[in-house]
Amino acid sequence: MSVNTIKTAALLALLSAVLIVGGGAISGRNGMYIGLTLAVVMNFSSYFFSDKIALMSYAAQPVTESQNNDVYRRLQAMR
Repeated sequence: MSVNTIKTAALLALLSAVLIVGGGAISGRNGMYIGLTLAVVMNFSSYFFSDKIALMSYAAQPVTESQNNDVYRRLQAMR
């Protein structure tokens, strides 16, 4: 297991704990259930879709060979 995997798991666990404890503090047991539901949904989407979310936030576009030949060659080598 890499250090980044451990950090990711720890941050997701911390997010879950904050949502569950915060929900419980605001409205008791029902708030804890709501916090747990939010934590599951947010953690799932963060873990599996974080790359797409980051690319959409920067409005990233694919690079074509005619736009930037040097960058296109470097990106093709990574595939």
